[in-house]
Amino acid sequence: MSTGEGSPSLVAKLAQVMAAVQRIPKRGHNDFHKYDYATEADIAQAIRDELAQRSIAFLPSVESVQREVITNERGKQSGLVTLAMTMTFIDGESGQEITRYWAGHGVDPSDKALYKAITGGVKYFLLKTFMIPTGDDPEQETKAPDAPARQPAKTASKGATAKAKPAATTPAQSTTASAVTVVTKVWPKRENKPCGVVFGDGEKYSTFDDELQAVALLLERSGAPCRYTTQQNGRFTNLATLTALVDADPDDDLDEPPPPTDDELDSIPF
Repeated sequence: MSTGEGSPSLVAKLAQVMAAVQRIPKRGHNDFHKYDYATEADIAQAIRDELAQRSIAFLPSVESVQREVITNERGKQSGLVTLAMTMTFIDGESGQEITRYWAGHGVDPSDKALYKAITGGVKYFLLKTFMIPTGDDPEQETKAPDAPARQPAKTASKGATAKAKPAATTPAQSTTASAVTVVTKVWPKRENKPCGVVFGDGEKYSTFDDELQAVALLLERSGAPCRYTTQQNGRFTNLATLTALVDADPDDDLDEPPPPTDDELDSIPF
């Protein structure tokens, strides 16, 4: 299909953009939680230049906004914003348009939840539409499983489930699954105390598992929806799995969360 003699269609132009934009390195770094991430600015710049060269305009739009107040175990409230969005590409030469529906989620205790939802929604739409990988090491996926290597910064991918490592002895246990929720607060492990995770449904659970903690920190930062399961071990109920329902990377152009104070660390309820 073409729009005129020698002129590619909008779909063909978007395919050219997909071919032109390669891996985007993770240049952002969170000093407190110690992870790297692909910044929204790097993603937008790489795609913007390619679209502009082909006279393609990109127009994101918010169609509806759903707001909800969630409260953590200490009584602190945060805003959870869920957006229904449309993303439209317009060919400036032919007038062709392509529109797709998308969603955005954001959590923030002040007034940034809406902006997190917009920025995160646009960021992940562009990443997934143009199938852009992120990361600094293109060989990482092909390395032998037992090869010693520095692990790259983790992302919580849609459908990927972090599982707690089984204990040396496993007594009779029962597992319970949650409804869709978000992670509102994470207390990282310290000394002999477990990581504590607080969810938007008001529940809080602990874990000593490093992988679960890493995924929980990313979900807290991004505000992405998730599901979790818990496991009853005698008198204690622990976090067993944590599954991201959309890809979860931290947002780069928003304020980093401040490190917890000594008083906050001493008051961790886990």
